[in-house]
Amino acid sequence: MSLAEKYLPSGIAALIVATIPLWIVLIDAIRPGGARPTWLTSGGVLAGLAGIFILIDPLRSTGNQPGINLLGAGIVLMASLSWAIGSIYSHKADLPKSPLLGTGMELLAGSAGSFLLGLIMGEGGQLDINAITLQSLAGLGYLIVVGSLIGFVCYTWLLRVAPTNSS
Repeated sequence: MSLAEKYLPSGIAALIVATIPLWIVLIDAIRPGGARPTWLTSGGVLAGLAGIFILIDPLRSTGNQPGINLLGAGIVLMASLSWAIGSIYSHKADLPKSPLLGTGMELLAGSAGSFLLGLIMGEGGQLDINAITLQSLAGLGYLIVVGSLIGFVCYTWLLRVAPTNSS
């Protein structure tokens, strides 16, 4: 995801990530033993997809917007697809009983992979310690606590108790 944001504004990347429910419904519908979406589920996903399309405005109907970088958009779509596959897989996977433990394991593995990829791509040399401010550290802390810890614990819990369709 961070690789894609070298090519896309974060707002566009976030909107493309919002395709995850579409991927989940599609994967669940085509996989063996999966659930076909109800009309309510299909309508909700299509309405969400229409909203994403309107907000991204790929036809650039609202002025002189730059075009969307296809490499960045493709990376985000593939990331969203892999997230959806993992979400579907988690329904049947043998996971830790504690959502907090499962989330911690996911976050540690993901951060280690991102750290190594960043080092391989030479991002370590771009770090400017003098540019780090108290405000940026507070923002990082907020993202760690609210965006990662609380958000992912809620998401992994929801994956365990909620179906992918509204049957």
